[in-house]
Amino acid sequence: MLQLTQKEYNKIMEGLDRVAFDPDRSSLTAYRQKVVDCLFEVFGYTNLFWLLDEEGRLIDPIFTNIEDQSMYEYFETFHTYDVLAPRNIPTLVPTAPILKIKDVMCLEQFNKTEFALHFFNRFGYIDEMGIYIYDKSDLVGVIGLVRKQGEALFSQEDRNRLHFLVKSIEGAFHAASIIGREKSNPILEARLTKREQEIVELVRQGLLNKEIGETLTISVNTVKKHLQNVFQKMGVENRTELGYYLSRINV
Repeated sequence: MLQLTQKEYNKIMEGLDRVAFDPDRSSLTAYRQKVVDCLFEVFGYTNLFWLLDEEGRLIDPIFTNIEDQSMYEYFETFHTYDVLAPRNIPTLVPTAPILKIKDVMCLEQFNKTEFALHFFNRFGYIDEMGIYIYDKSDLVGVIGLVRKQGEALFSQEDRNRLHFLVKSIEGAFHAASIIGREKSNPILEARLTKREQEIVELVRQGLLNKEIGETLTISVNTVKKHLQNVFQKMGVENRTELGYYLSRINV
């Protein structure tokens, strides 16, 4: 049975309170920032919170106390060498919500890797740990924690402490994701160009293709080409379906 000092217990309770879901800060970006701030301010962890794309690549980090240059070089080159990146340890991640370097390889071996020699050493890092965030069986996020020169390596105590927070973070992450999807703007998500957005707005107002062309000073054929792109991006077949869809989402 894990024994906690009163001081450690109080810190964990503060951490749980700070990572709890807050309806007033319900966007996924705001929630991830909340977690990053909590881990740094309450526990002193330099950390960053990634999302994953559909191919399992790390994207859109929110971070604190990490140099911009190190993030740039990680994105450009070193993410492929990170021993704790999900794509590099596919068999380990599903069974372990928290991993240290020593769970993957011994530190002596790690210190000889490209990642250690050319990234860790360059920016003064000495250790890292990953927290893997799931939505049911899907890996949806990763919190990376690093230790710098002058700090201790991550310990079993660090892992135990973070285990108390993982389920709360996953639950709040899931809630923020759902609310974020409900509040999302389908037009922005469809990645319409500025011109396509202008045409969609004029369709919503009830203008015909000729009127749209006159308003935007473009030909009817150009309007039709833009509309075909809009139909494809928004998953509708024609102007009627588009108009109905726009009325339902109230944009």
